Amino acid sequence: MTELRRIGIIEAMDCRGVVVLILDTLRLDFECLCSEHGVPHLESLSLLRGLGSPLPGLKCGSFPTVPMRTDLLTGKLAFLSRRWATPEEDEPVLTSHLASFGVHSCLVTDNYMMVEPQLGGVFAKYFDETIRIRGTGSDPWQEPIPGLQDAQKELPGFSPVRIAQYVANTRAWARCGGPPWQRLFASAKEVLVREMHRERGKFLLWVDSFATHEPWYVPPSTDMSREDMQLIAPIYGDAKSCSVSTLMDMRRTYALRVRDVDAAMCEFSDALAGGVQRGDVALVLLSDHGFYFGEFGLIGKPVWEPVLPPLHELVGVVSEQLTGRLPAAPLQPHRIAAAIAHALGGPEASAPFEAAETQGYPQVVGRNSPNVGTILFAFPNGFLLGFRDSQWESPLWFDSAGLDDAVPWREQGTRSLPNGVLSLVRGRSSFCCSPWAGEFHLLRQYLGGAAHGEN
Repeated sequence: MTELRRIGIIEAMDCRGVVVLILDTLRLDFECLCSEHGVPHLESLSLLRGLGSPLPGLKCGSFPTVPMRTDLLTGKLAFLSRRWATPEEDEPVLTSHLASFGVHSCLVTDNYMMVEPQLGGVFAKYFDETIRIRGTGSDPWQEPIPGLQDAQKELPGFSPVRIAQYVANTRAWARCGGPPWQRLFASAKEVLVREMHRERGKFLLWVDSFATHEPWYVPPSTDMSREDMQLIAPIYGDAKSCSVSTLMDMRRTYALRVRDVDAAMCEFSDALAGGVQRGDVALVLLSDHGFYFGEFGLIGKPVWEPVLPPLHELVGVVSEQLTGRLPAAPLQPHRIAAAIAHALGGPEASAPFEAAETQGYPQVVGRNSPNVGTILFAFPNGFLLGFRDSQWESPLWFDSAGLDDAVPWREQGTRSLPNGVLSLVRGRSSFCCSPWAGEFHLLRQYLGGAAHGEN
C-alpha cells in the first residue's frame, strides 16, 4: 500500500501516529564527519532517512535548543517576541491542542534543558506523558565529585562546575542501565510499540535526544590529567585558541558519539520503520542546530557570533504522510507544526498553526539573546546579516557560491547588496531596533511580515 500511495494510485490517508525525533547538535554533514574518523556507515540513521523525503534547505529559525522546540510546538518564530522562548500562556501549543482531538502525546527525552525545573524547563507540562532519562551533559543529577571543580579552574574557557557535574554523571551511567542514549531509545521503543499496538486512539511520540550535544568525551577515571580535562568540553570562541590537533580531537569524539547514538537507536529505528512502511506512523526527523569545528574561525556556538552555516543548516526528513501538507517553500521547523496537526486531527486541528504562504520571503534566523548582535536572512543564493543594535552599521551580504568556511566571516561579507534584498526584509529600518535587549517589539513589528508571510 505504501508503494501505491507513493505513485499516486491510492491517496495518502491520515496516520494513527506521528513520531518526532530530534537529535540535538547533529550537523547536516554528520555522515562526512563520521566517515573521516572511521565510521563509514550509520545503520539506524541511514534507515530512518530512507523512510521519507529530505527537506533541502531546512534552516533553524529560533536558535538554540529551547527556542527551536518552541518554534515547532507553536508554529511561530519565537525569538521575535521573547527571550529564552518557552511557549507563552495565551498561544496554542501543538500537543495540548491535539489533546482535544483525542491525540495522546508522550515526550521521551534526556534533554534536561527542556524538563529540568531549576533550569526553567517547562516542556513536560505540554505532554500527557513524560519519560525523563537522567545523566546527559551537565544535568544536575549526581553530586559533583569533590575537588574536581577546583582542579580545573586554571583552564580558560571551561566551566568547572559543568564539567564536574558531567564527570559525576558519567560515573553513574553503568549502575543505572548504561549511557543515557541507550536508556532513551530503549524507552522510546517501548512507548512506540505500545502505541502502535493500541487498537484505538492516535498518538504523538516526541523523542528528544541530547546525546550528540557536547561534551562527547567520556573520561576514563576520576583521576584525570590536564589533557583529559581539556578534551571534556570544547571551548566556545575563537578557533585560534585551539591547535589543529585539538580541533581534530573534537571532531573525532563527536563522530564517535554519533556512532554510539546510532547503535543505540537500532531496535527503535527498526520498530519505527515497520510502522512507517505500513502507513500507520509518520516520521519527522530533525536536528536543531550544528556546531562550529573551526569553520569561519569559530568553535562551538559562541553567543556573540552570528548563526552561520553550519549552525543554521538542519537535518530534516519527513515521511510521505506529511510531505503533501508542507508548503512549497524553504522550510524552518515552525512550518512543520501545521502538517503534524493536520495528519493527526485534520484541517480543524491544523488551523491555529497555519501560516500564510511565505514563498519569496527570506528565512529569518535569530538567537534570542541580548548578547548576539546579528540577525540572519537566508535567501536561495546567499544570506544577509543585519546588525541589530546599530543604527549605522550597514548589513553584510554573503554569496553562497563564494562562501569559504576556512576564512573568518567578517572577511567575506560585502556591503553591496543584490537588488530587492532590502525590500524583502522590510527595508533598512529592520536593522535599527535598539535596544535589542528590550521586549523585541520594534523587531517584531518590522519582521512580522517576513516571518509570517503577511502583507
